[in-house]
Amino acid sequence: AQAVMEKAGGAQAFLTYLELRELKKQGEVNFFARLIDQHSAAVSSATFDFVLHYYDPNNFRATNGRGEVFPLIQTTNLTLQTDVDGRIALSGMQGTQLDVKRIKKEGYVIEIPPYLSFSYGSRLETHLPPYWERKQPRIFKAWKQGDLSRLIPVQSAIRYRSMTDNEKSVRWFINLISGQVSEQPVEGADLAVTVSLIQPGNGKEDYGQLLVESLNGALVVTDHSQPFQAPDSLSGNKWECLLDQKYRNSNGVRQNVYLKLRSGKLWFGGEIDARTGPTLTIRGFINPDGSRNLEPDPEKSITDPEEIRRVDEATRVR
Repeated sequence: AQAVMEKAGGAQAFLTYLELRELKKQGEVNFFARLIDQHSAAVSSATFDFVLHYYDPNNFRATNGRGEVFPLIQTTNLTLQTDVDGRIALSGMQGTQLDVKRIKKEGYVIEIPPYLSFSYGSRLETHLPPYWERKQPRIFKAWKQGDLSRLIPVQSAIRYRSMTDNEKSVRWFINLISGQVSEQPVEGADLAVTVSLIQPGNGKEDYGQLLVESLNGALVVTDHSQPFQAPDSLSGNKWECLLDQKYRNSNGVRQNVYLKLRSGKLWFGGEIDARTGPTLTIRGFINPDGSRNLEPDPEKSITDPEEIRRVDEATRVR
C-alpha cells in the first residue's frame, strides 16, 4: 500500500523516504507474556507463534513516477515455548509490529483475540502498548481439559414480535431448565429479557435496546472462549446491547456469560446470541449439583425429561 498522509495546507501527498523514515521508525521489540490455566497454575511447554514486521533500510521499492521510494516492509515467523513458570520473553530484535497468531498446547483450549498486534517505534499508528517489562507480562489464559461434569444442556429462544402503537417495550420470562418462555411472570423463571423501543426523533431511525437480567441470582460476562469454570463470586445481574432495525445486535457478537441461578443452587455457562434478528438464543450447560465446574461430559449429559423436571422442581425459588 502507498503511504499517504495529510501535509500542511490539507493537501494529500506521497511521503518521501526521509519523511517516512522519521515518522515510521522501527523500535526494539520487547514482549513478555505468561500463560496460566483456569486454576491460575503456570502452563509450561506451550507454543507461541508470532509474526514480526520489520524493514531493511537498504531495501526499497518505488511507489510513483516522481522517484519517491519507500522501505519494503518484511515479515518473519517466530516461535517461542513457555518455561516451567509459563513465561516467554522476546527481546533484542528490531521491528515495527508484532502479531500474536496462535498459542497451543495439547490438552488445552487456548484462544486469543483476533488481530492481536503490538506496535514498536511507530508514531503513525496507535496500538496497544508493548508489554516490555518482565515483571508485568501480558497474561494469557488456557483451559485445561478433563474436569468433566454431568450437566444439563439447555437452549431457549425468543422470537421478537412487533410492538403495538401503545407499547414501548416487551418483556419475556425464561425458565432455563424447562425452556419455558412467557410474556407473563412464571414460577421458576431464571431470566427476564426486555426489548425496548428507542425513538430518538429529529429524523433519526428508531432502534432497540436489549436487556437480559438474572432473577434470584447473578450474571457476569466473560472473555473465556470456553465458559467452563464460573468465578468464585459474581457481581451484577444484567447484560445489555443495542439492536438495529432488524433486531440484530449492532455489534454483531455473541457474549459468553456465567449465571448463578436460583440463589446459587445451580450454575450456568454459555452464550447469549443476539446476532440474528428477530431471534435471541441463550444456550449452554447447567450444573445441577451446585458446582461451578461447567465442562460437559458428552457421554453423560442429563437429557432424561423426568430427571430434568425433578431438578427444576427441587431448585425453584418460591
